[in-house]
Amino acid sequence: IPQEYLTKTTGGSSARASHNLTMALLVDHGVIGAGLYFIIVISCIRRLFLSKKIRVSSDEIINLKVLLLGLVCGLVGLMVASQGSNSKKLEIGIWLFALIPPAYNMLKVKAEELSQLSSQPEK
Repeated sequence: IPQEYLTKTTGGSSARASHNLTMALLVDHGVIGAGLYFIIVISCIRRLFLSKKIRVSSDEIINLKVLLLGLVCGLVGLMVASQGSNSKKLEIGIWLFALIPPAYNMLKVKAEELSQLSSQPEK
């Protein structure tokens, strides 16, 4: 590739650059790394659909569902925006990956607690 088409790095040298997240993952980590990344994204989205099965209703459950929805929508929005630019180095995706599983687990635990409380006979 001619020098004028290469991306200038901070050290002043030129290098090839990927222009979106998918290509950056494929260039830097190969098919296996890109596959692992997208498996993590799909598992986060899957948790949102699994949360629809929780039928217990309380303000706390609704708040946790809204929180989970916001986190997953943020992740999907980041993925869509990343198809126009390489945002792999941004920490927000990592934070979303880190926050979605605990939010889902909190939702599950709270729903189990509330369902056990409602199924206990009153004295």
